[in-house]
Amino acid sequence: MSLLELEYAATAPRRWISLPECSNPKEFLPPYTTPRQVLIDLGNQEPGIITSLYLIPGGRYLVTFAWNWIGVWDLGMTLSTCVEDFQPLAIVPVRYDSMFLVHPTPDGRGFRIYLSSNVDAGGSDSNDSDGSDDDHEQLSEFVIYEIYPADDHAKLERIAELQKQPRHSLLHSLSDNRLVILHDSYVKIWDFKLNTWAAWTVEANLDCLQIIVTPKAVILIHTRGINIWATPLLSSRKPVFSEIHIAPVAPLFSISFPDIDLLGFGSYCEGPCDWYSGLPQPLLFDIADTSFPDTIARYKILLDDDLTKAELVRLSTTYFPLGDGVFEPYRFCEGTLVAWWSNNGDRVRGIRTSSSTPGEATDPTFVSKAELPVLKLRPLVAWLSDVEIASLSVPP
Repeated sequence: MSLLELEYAATAPRRWISLPECSNPKEFLPPYTTPRQVLIDLGNQEPGIITSLYLIPGGRYLVTFAWNWIGVWDLGMTLSTCVEDFQPLAIVPVRYDSMFLVHPTPDGRGFRIYLSSNVDAGGSDSNDSDGSDDDHEQLSEFVIYEIYPADDHAKLERIAELQKQPRHSLLHSLSDNRLVILHDSYVKIWDFKLNTWAAWTVEANLDCLQIIVTPKAVILIHTRGINIWATPLLSSRKPVFSEIHIAPVAPLFSISFPDIDLLGFGSYCEGPCDWYSGLPQPLLFDIADTSFPDTIARYKILLDDDLTKAELVRLSTTYFPLGDGVFEPYRFCEGTLVAWWSNNGDRVRGIRTSSSTPGEATDPTFVSKAELPVLKLRPLVAWLSDVEIASLSVPP
């Protein structure tokens, strides 16, 4: 079974709604197999504490991130099994700050992990600095790893890297074999398999919220609406992004939001996680507004395959208190976009679903509270703290 097939089977709405109410979780989990021991050589460094994680759609594999290592875990185990000696499927030393993306391989059987880390011009790791300003120019390094977790000897392989890039890129997207970056007023595309690239300048001071990539277009969502560019022919000139003066390119389409002139303070964009970038899914996103009352507006971008026509449509509006809550990256389940919202203060988890036609969003309705067992992963040492779901809100 491929990762995409696993994702489809595991994310059917009936499945993830019934999981918290299941009296016997073993019925829903694959049989446990003894994990193999995986060793890592970090030299004289102590393994860093896990600061971020990403659950691969389908729920079988978990990616964890620490400042000096990343790991891939196979969660195919029963809750009754002792997990004190639970080991990662694969692990590799890295330099990691806070930016990562995870995307399926083109064949759908593995996945890729993109990392961005900051280094100074002298090549030292920014994590080794004492935080003081020095004369070194701060740059970024882009690295991409690949793994096929179902292989007998699965391992994280470093398949591409791009060094000495300007620091503080704003938005990133990984699509097929291409990395798309918004840096200052520049959109940059890098095909890391062919080592080809393109770059152009966008409108200065464009307050961008999100980037969406399709096989033929790059879309920027900003506070006034959306801009759409056709993906240009890529250059093989070396080094990558070697242009000194990057020319501006007018978008094919510049579309304002259909109901507002400018998003207000406290508005932000949420949407599908980058896993779906470039895949055949509806182009959906939400604008959350935290002014009273709290609202979430769902929009859909209608874009013809030949890029001759584009439209921005507001599908629905949902009202519910966001408070100090945060959104998790959205997931698609059988063609339906599922938004996960959590309010840490009230320990409530909310689910909002919407298909791709107007008026079909469901308002989150609290129907039950399910206490789930706490799963503690203690890899090698106690690097990963408790993973717990305290409560769940689902629509009727």
